[in-house]
Amino acid sequence: MVDLQAERIEISDSGAADSLVTTAHGLGRIPLGYRVVDTELASAGDVSVFRLTADTDWTVRELYLRIRPANSRVLLEVY
Repeated sequence: MVDLQAERIEISDSGAADSLVTTAHGLGRIPLGYRVVDTELASAGDVSVFRLTADTDWTVRELYLRIRPANSRVLLEVY
């Protein structure tokens, strides 16, 4: 079994739908992935968190995601 170090990160407002959101993390390495833990929306519906192949590569300090719909609050577990 692999022990993945994880960090929870809250994106309090994702801004415009499908725009690239830059989020800092403190893992000290490039993340392997993420899991959506919780979401909050202004209206009923589902939240999508995704990456496009053309998006900026993740770094040891930042990750880049797109979130739909606009102005969503998302809690992620980054590992």
